[in-house]
Amino acid sequence: YYSWDEVLKKAREAGIPVILVDRRICCEDKSLWKTLIINDYYKQGQMAGEWLIDNLEKGERIDKEIKIAELRGTEDSYEAQEIGNGFKETIKDYSNIDITISKDGYFLENSAYEEMLNILSETTDIDVLYCHNDDMAFGAIEAIEEAGLVPGEDIIILSIEGTDEALKAIVEGKIACSVECNPMMGDLFMEACVRLANGETIEREIHPVDRVFDITNAQVELDAREENGYGY
Repeated sequence: YYSWDEVLKKAREAGIPVILVDRRICCEDKSLWKTLIINDYYKQGQMAGEWLIDNLEKGERIDKEIKIAELRGTEDSYEAQEIGNGFKETIKDYSNIDITISKDGYFLENSAYEEMLNILSETTDIDVLYCHNDDMAFGAIEAIEEAGLVPGEDIIILSIEGTDEALKAIVEGKIACSVECNPMMGDLFMEACVRLANGETIEREIHPVDRVFDITNAQVELDAREENGYGY
């Protein structure tokens, strides 16, 4: 990995405080940057797991055997590890709820499509599909439908990202839940700048608020995005 230490040292020598946004960097001297504004990927995984547990309880399936297939993001990426670990930590106390299949989908729709086709050619004994982003969910949905199954009925689909297209798929009944990966970090960045300028102590990490979207609020959120002129 390329080290940012030399570049950030020059910024400090020039009296310029550094705020990182959306990405971690390789830097041995952590004092060279003030704060990191980034999504809490581990919490996103937890939120997906909590939604699943709640849904199974409401459907009186919490004591049933639940087999989960997982389509992971890019292998060894920080985001994929955190999203996966947060989910696994949340369901670990339920011995009947198990990730029986876990494959790399690389955060890509085409890769997820191919991987899901391979999975379904070997077994359709899957209750839940957990995708590390919405693009992989879309690819998996195509494969599920080609296999003659009904997404949302035969397989409950959970994903991470909360994009406009995922919200539409929730309204259509194909995706059950998509946990937001909120990209709206501009206000948090400006607030951090003001706080630093005022000499305030600032947190090492600042996380935007991520929400859980399902059939109860997906259409409301779509309407709000259209009304306010934004989407993602």
